[in-house]
Amino acid sequence: MKQLLHKIDRALSTTGLSNHFNGNIFSSYVIGSWKPDPGIFLHAAQKMGFKPHECAVVEDSHVGIAAAKSAGMLSVLYDPDGIHESIESARKIRHMRQLKSAII
Repeated sequence: MKQLLHKIDRALSTTGLSNHFNGNIFSSYVIGSWKPDPGIFLHAAQKMGFKPHECAVVEDSHVGIAAAKSAGMLSVLYDPDGIHESIESARKIRHMRQLKSAII
């Protein structure tokens, strides 16, 4: 579990967004909610005091994008290899450095 949370923290540091999370990192393994169920996203929003429409989800799968859409959140498809078809309801990025402009 600790290794998984470290991986998430590293991704946030790479994007320059880690200082916006104040240690609020959530995992399906802890919550017990698996995509395409939006439970993990709704749980995180509630714990942090946000409404779903105020949140953005970065995902690398269509199942994750479906969960974000079901939660009513902005969705960003991270596709570094360009292998996924575009999804109408999601913004698509190929590099994490594009993330900040995709969600602002």
